[in-house]
Amino acid sequence: MAEGKTSREAMRRLKPQVAKKLWRTMRDDYQLSRELADLDPNPAAKFRAQLG
Repeated sequence: MAEGKTSREAMRRLKPQVAKKLWRTMRDDYQLSRELADLDPNPAAKFRAQLG
C-alpha cells in the first residue's frame, strides 16, 4: 500500500486499474478467439489431398 494512503483510498485507486486491465484482457482474448476461429481447422488435409 502506498505510503500515506488509507486502505480505502488505496482500494479506490486500485479498482479502476483492475477494471481497465480486465477489460483489455477480455478484449484481446476475444480478438484472438476470432482470429483462431478463422484458421483452417485441419491445414494438413489440403496437403494430403494434393499428394493423392
